Amino acid sequence: MYGFDGGKLVKGRKRQTIVDSLGLLLKVVVSEGNAPERLLAAYALMELVKERPELLEKVEVMWVDSGRTYALTGI
Repeated sequence: MYGFDGGKLVKGRKRQTIVDSLGLLLKVVVSEGNAPERLLAAYALMELVKERPELLEKVEVMWVDSGRTYALTGI
């Protein structure tokens, strides 16, 4: 996996991580550099919910980058 994100001038790979309140990794998704971050974040969250659905019941707050403009309800 290797790509180039022209908007951020990033070469290589992008990583989307989901962590808990202690900073412990819950899910990591790695893709080529030209993949859209918005889709990667949604994919990472959906994969985490599939693997560990009990975590969704415990979520009270989710901090995301300002580029995430889609609704996360109904997952």
